[in-house]
Amino acid sequence: MGILEPIDDTSCLLHLGADSPWSLTWMISSLDTDFTVTGPPELIEAVRTLGRRCTAAVTP
Repeated sequence: MGILEPIDDTSCLLHLGADSPWSLTWMISSLDTDFTVTGPPELIEAVRTLGRRCTAAVTP
């Protein structure tokens, strides 16, 4: 479960909690939308790692 906080007409802030940064990474990457991670540092690193892995998976 999360809490959505409106920012403007086209964006919002999603507050989430989970047992690990990897759980949060899975949750937010499964939302079919663009997103920006603002913290914490552990979550930012988990998202970067997933991005590298996904890029490597489709790069010949």
